[in-house]
This record gives sequence, C-alpha cells and structure tokens, in this order.
Amino acid sequence: MILKMFPEIAEVFQKPSKALEKYFFPICTVDLATLNPKWEGTVPFLLFNEDPYNEKTAKYFNHYCEDNTIGFKVKNGKVALLTDLKIMRVSKKWKAWLKETQKGYQTSKEEFITKQGRFNYQTAIELGGKPDWIRGKATPKNKKGKKLKFIGQFDSSDFASDYCGKEIYVFYEPKEKVIVHRYQVH
Repeated sequence: MILKMFPEIAEVFQKPSKALEKYFFPICTVDLATLNPKWEGTVPFLLFNEDPYNEKTAKYFNHYCEDNTIGFKVKNGKVALLTDLKIMRVSKKWKAWLKETQKGYQTSKEEFITKQGRFNYQTAIELGGKPDWIRGKATPKNKKGKKLKFIGQFDSSDFASDYCGKEIYVFYEPKEKVIVHRYQVH
C-alpha cells in the first residue's frame, strides 16, 4: 500500500540535504508489509535523472550502484545512498535535462497538492507482481547471486514531463535491507 504521495526529502533520506534534493525526487512511500507480511517498514519510490553520457561517474559504481541502477540502505523507514553522491553528477550537456526533470516533478507535486490528492496514482504506480520489462529482463541480484524481490514500478513521465521517459523498477533485498531502483528507457 502506498502510504504517502510526494513525501519531502527529509521523510525519505536518513541525512537529507540540498544535494540529494537536486538529484532525487520522492514519488511515494510504500509499506513493505503489504507486499510481504514478513517485511516491515517503509521504502521510497524515487524518480532520478542520471547523466547516461558522463563516464566520469563510473568510479563510483559498486554492486548496487551502476548505469541505470541506484541502491540505498534502508534503516528506520529512511534510506542512505550506497555510494558517493558524485555518481549523480551531470555534464554541461545534461544540465538542461536535469532542470526539466526538476521542473516537471515540482509541477506534478503541486498539482497533487492543489487537487487535494486526486492524482490517480493507482494507475501510475504498480505494486507487487512481476516486473513488466520494456527492454528485456534485468532483475538485480544480491551479493550472493540471488535475485532481489520486486516491489513495484512506475513510468517517470507520469511524474515529470522531461522527455526522458523511463520505466523505473524497484527491488528489495530483505536480509541486507537494501532497495534498488533500476530503469529502462522507453
């Protein structure tokens, strides 16, 4: 079950900052127990717009953070990035796209608030089931090689009209308490 739409950055990050706010846009928080009764706590679904052409960020890649994929450690319902925030740096050419994402997200958030919650998130966010891959199966695996648990997915263009339409898939690793967002471009 979706607990809250468009939470503030301080509601989803363990150590919120302006830098995180520049790159990550909270779409909602989800109650894990509604997906699996053995799980507890909440996790955020996050929109993000990384620069796919900035090869300088590769030095910040790790098991859960790489091209098209970003991972977070979950603790007490909030997350911490599993790598250096420099992984999100954008090139001069990509800055305009990032600004479009920021602007589109703010517009969606304001519309949700002004329409007093009448945003149709039930059709925009899919929870549970199996991923509906648009570019082929790409379920991330944990460090032991086991597939992570699928939580849900959403289309970024429903929340930010930035011409970078991505399907963002969200996975959970319950033993490590890690959430992973992986995207495929439409």
